[in-house]
Amino acid sequence: MDALEGRRRAIAAAHARGASGVETVTALTALADDILRDLYALEYAGTFSPAGVVLVALGGYGRRELAPYSDIDLMFLYEPLHEREARAVSAAILHVLWDLGFQVGHSVRTMADCRSMGRTDFTIRTALMEARWLAGDQALFDEFTRTYREQVSEKRVQDYVAHKLVERQEEYGKYGSTNFLLEPNIKKSRGGLRDLHLLKWTALARYETSSFEDLSAVGLLSAGDVAALWDAQEFFWRVRNELHFFALRAQDIVTFDEQIRIASLWGFKDLPHLLAVEQFMQQYYRHSTRVCDITSRFVSQAMHRSVWQRLAAWLPARRLERYFELTKDEITVPPDFRDEAFSEGSRILRLFQLSQTYGLSIADDLVQDLPERVAPLADKDFRSESSRRSFLAILAGPGRVSATLAAMHQVSLLERFIPAFGTVRGLMQFNAYHKYTVDQHNLLAVSQAEQIGTTNGLLGRVYREITRKDLLHLALLIHDIGKGQEEDHSVIGERIAVDVAGRLGLDDHETQLLVFLVRYHLLMSNTAFRRDSSDEKVVLRFARQVGKPEALKMLFVLTAADVAAVGPGVFTRWKETLLGELFIKTHKELAGGEEAETTYEDLLVQAQEVRHVVLERLGHRLPQEWLRKQLEAWPDHYLSAMPVERILTHLEWLAKLTGRSVLVDAQHDPILGTTDYTVYTQEQIIPGIFSKIAGVLAAKGLQILDAQILTLADDMVVDVFRVQDPDCPEGPPPHRIHDVSQSIGAVLEGQRSVEALLREANRFGQSRQGVPLREPTVVQVDNDSSVRYTIIDVFADDRQGLLYVITRAIFDLSLSVHAARIATRLDQVVDVFYVTDQGAGKIDDPGRCKLISETITGRIEEYLGQTQTTRPVVHRAAVQRKSFGIQS
Repeated sequence: MDALEGRRRAIAAAHARGASGVETVTALTALADDILRDLYALEYAGTFSPAGVVLVALGGYGRRELAPYSDIDLMFLYEPLHEREARAVSAAILHVLWDLGFQVGHSVRTMADCRSMGRTDFTIRTALMEARWLAGDQALFDEFTRTYREQVSEKRVQDYVAHKLVERQEEYGKYGSTNFLLEPNIKKSRGGLRDLHLLKWTALARYETSSFEDLSAVGLLSAGDVAALWDAQEFFWRVRNELHFFALRAQDIVTFDEQIRIASLWGFKDLPHLLAVEQFMQQYYRHSTRVCDITSRFVSQAMHRSVWQRLAAWLPARRLERYFELTKDEITVPPDFRDEAFSEGSRILRLFQLSQTYGLSIADDLVQDLPERVAPLADKDFRSESSRRSFLAILAGPGRVSATLAAMHQVSLLERFIPAFGTVRGLMQFNAYHKYTVDQHNLLAVSQAEQIGTTNGLLGRVYREITRKDLLHLALLIHDIGKGQEEDHSVIGERIAVDVAGRLGLDDHETQLLVFLVRYHLLMSNTAFRRDSSDEKVVLRFARQVGKPEALKMLFVLTAADVAAVGPGVFTRWKETLLGELFIKTHKELAGGEEAETTYEDLLVQAQEVRHVVLERLGHRLPQEWLRKQLEAWPDHYLSAMPVERILTHLEWLAKLTGRSVLVDAQHDPILGTTDYTVYTQEQIIPGIFSKIAGVLAAKGLQILDAQILTLADDMVVDVFRVQDPDCPEGPPPHRIHDVSQSIGAVLEGQRSVEALLREANRFGQSRQGVPLREPTVVQVDNDSSVRYTIIDVFADDRQGLLYVITRAIFDLSLSVHAARIATRLDQVVDVFYVTDQGAGKIDDPGRCKLISETITGRIEEYLGQTQTTRPVVHRAAVQRKSFGIQS
């Protein structure tokens, strides 16, 4: 036991000193081998090991890939006449292994058992394919491997590989269908070790070897592929070993905390523009992406084609431009023509252009070959007029633009036109808002724009009207490419856009348009989501910055595509409506006094039309004069975005306020998993209505996602809070709704205080799950964007109840909140408050504005400092949250 622990400590110490991943798994495998062989020998001390029994390693242990706390999978193989002996040996060895603390999977089988089970159970078939002799009858083991290969492994290979693919897809469903997970499972997430195993299993079944070098020798993997697979495997092994050694157990999830710890342990240092953890995870994502690409291509090649595909292969292929062959399913260049065809970069571009034009994928063996064809070509090969024409044609489409660009990125072709694209490959920002690496986000944004073009609404119409879609798609492709640098990514992106325009030979007008779209790609989202477009000053300011209808159309689609590409469900109907309203008003402004060539008002539900419908529906039940007064006070963008049925509900509840000071309605959305609490009251009921409601919801443990404030005619107030209820993920039961509603009413009517409810709550101050670092708190006071209101922008780390802390500070500063936009980005809030002083005027005094900013910032920092889960602050140099310049 002491000797075992000594060797384990030595292996762990060698790992800590920097031993490679392969050295560690090999040493652990050798340790297990030695223990098992010694135990096996002890069972036969003084005698020769008899024929008829053999000890076999299976699975990862069979592959010699044993991690520090992995299970050991063993099989005791025996001839039928030696069953009793085999079972006795297995029992003796297993009890010792268990006493030593090993986790062991085991079986006792004959060769006939193995063949039978291997034919019917693909999981067992896989384990037995990787069998390795440990001790015992070598001749029996050799006979087993020969007969198993002939009678099982070489049979039904197509079915076996197809089953492993389905099995892997099921694992993706459990462990992540993208290789860009924020906290990946190093073994089972997409692009991890299990995908490497899939490649090896496919190779064993189809080609009788899992050696990367052997596969390369027969042309099944390129030299570049082999190097990439070895590098990825080494990185994954080393990370997994570290996870196991540190946890003292099998632990395969690379959590946020582990990412930070390992990045520091391995010597990564924070840079002004790139955190150590981001540098570490960039390596992970680059490796996982390559593993995904290579494994997918290899398995596809290994799958035999159908009878019809084989018959089609005998038909003459269509030949284009001497080099390119087109079949029903793919485009390729015959191997004998490749040296000549790809001696010029323009013909590589032409390959991708034809692939896009004819809707054909590039043959797998050619994709495998292309990276090594692209790499040695000089930069000038991609600056020729024909290369530029092909690239711009790909960007213009129509159709398959993003798919073609993604294929170009896969073979490292994009960075030959846009060198900076290589620097963001696999670059992930360490926050919970972005779901994809920078390169994948940009490619997905192009895809989102193409999807927008298929829709029938305002966005789809505007997309189809854009004549220079190549410039729009190019702007989307590079809009975030400045990330990971020391300056604001939009400023860096501007310089990159100038360089790209020069490389592509764009004229002055085209260059100016591209540069504008990249430099100001956040302008429209910040204006629409953080400012009130019913304010004429907001629209005029935005129109001056955009300048021309052509730029406005492109920026509109770019903004929608950019937001949609952040992650699933991010681009909501509400956001689409806010962008659409700003677009329509700005387009009308940019048309000047002349008649606009195109009008868009007919594509959005008109506020006046909604008012008319509501009057018709409710006019016989409620006083028409009262209805008109309330509807005229209702902002247009609320009426345009809100379903008519919801408006009817609001008005019916408001009509019930007579004799009642507070009413609360709750509606659960099972699709979104959210609940809307709508509070109806009158403004004079109590000061600080908005703050007090936020405090009640925090005390009840609800997570506020969004809030809307409406003050209508006769000082009637409608406050809508969209929340998630961690205690009731399936929807709040009636008693929960009653409790929350009663508490809101009691506080607003002065019967209870928010502070009393907070003292009763035992979870106030909890944070959501998020990254273990936080951005610094920033509070900005804006007096330029609105004529009537001072606007307060708050950027802070999210905590349960933070909105109450902010709104209470605003109330204590004797400010009135007239409108608010609350946006929670998983681990951060970006909250906007339209406020006035007690005299209903703007806060113009610079000293008072400074006090407001400092007071709210101080309250937030004091509150965050009180929580037990406070996270260290990230300090990125030269990244400022300025109006219309928020990093996203």
